[in-house]
Amino acid sequence: MTIDPDGRARQVLRDVTGSCYTGASVPLEHRSVAKAEFGAWTAYVDAEVLGLSGPITLVPARGTVDGPAPGTMPAWSAPLPLRPRHLEALFTPGSRLASDDGRVALITEPSHAGWLHLPTGSVIAADPYLLGDSGPFTVTVAPGDYAVLIASMRWEGTDWEGETPAAMVRILDKPTVSWALALLPGQDVRLLGADEFFGFGVDAGMGCFLDASGRDEFERLIEEWEEESDQEVDLLSSEVRAPETGTNLIAYQSGLGDGSYPVWIGRDTSGEVTSFVADMLILHDADALPPTVPSTAVCLPLFTPVTDDRREAPFTSPSATAEYMAAQISHVADDWAESRHSFTNSRVLRNR
Repeated sequence: MTIDPDGRARQVLRDVTGSCYTGASVPLEHRSVAKAEFGAWTAYVDAEVLGLSGPITLVPARGTVDGPAPGTMPAWSAPLPLRPRHLEALFTPGSRLASDDGRVALITEPSHAGWLHLPTGSVIAADPYLLGDSGPFTVTVAPGDYAVLIASMRWEGTDWEGETPAAMVRILDKPTVSWALALLPGQDVRLLGADEFFGFGVDAGMGCFLDASGRDEFERLIEEWEEESDQEVDLLSSEVRAPETGTNLIAYQSGLGDGSYPVWIGRDTSGEVTSFVADMLILHDADALPPTVPSTAVCLPLFTPVTDDRREAPFTSPSATAEYMAAQISHVADDWAESRHSFTNSRVLRNR
């Protein structure tokens, strides 16, 4: 069982025939334990939580050394969410990136896809056919028209262009010194596990940028275009403008197709937004080759403030939480056994 700080839980039961996944909402009192005073870490030691019986006696460790002992794994560290890589290189012609499959991508001149009209300065990145599920990022910019650049590449040794590695809304023509993950209201990067990210989902093989004021109108227009075959619009080769709001939508191919993609916000030395970059993750794990200029920009974590400090609030005991978790695991195990029994019976009936 995995419990996130916001109360979401995932339970997984595995056996030789497959896995069973269920979700649950964990009560607040079972999501965490009381924060111990500085240095009093032994308050977290509880036999039942650790799956042991009887009291635990703590004794000083013998032969302690600085750092991990020879032949042991490195010390544990907190998992880091996905970090941006090569974002500047994706828009710098001549950059070379070696993918993990042995191919080398040569970055070519980015294409200018048009000027994005942002009357409110609230940016949306989404699949143009899933606008109803999208929303604007928490970071806004001054209203205006901004260039949209589509990164281009080709695989060395071939004469055909490769996939679209990234797309950018360029706000300021200044060097970017820091990147941060673009977030929607309510998203908290502290809930992300190792290499996880908040991104926009793609189901039509394309992404787009638009102003929040045009979302509802574009959603309606695209539905109408889908219903009327004689008014189909190629979203990838023409600028689409909403007649009522005057906003436009600029679409691009989403890398390798459907999936989920992060958007990074760049800032200059004064903290002003320089760009929004949708990374298609094609070259995220690639290694930079000469003459690629290494990035000096840093990735900034975005932590939302903690508004409910529970140190003074009542807590249940660790043993009570352990009992709760055991009951939940038993429940999902019973459901799994019942579902397997039902499946076996139905299979027997079909065979008969």
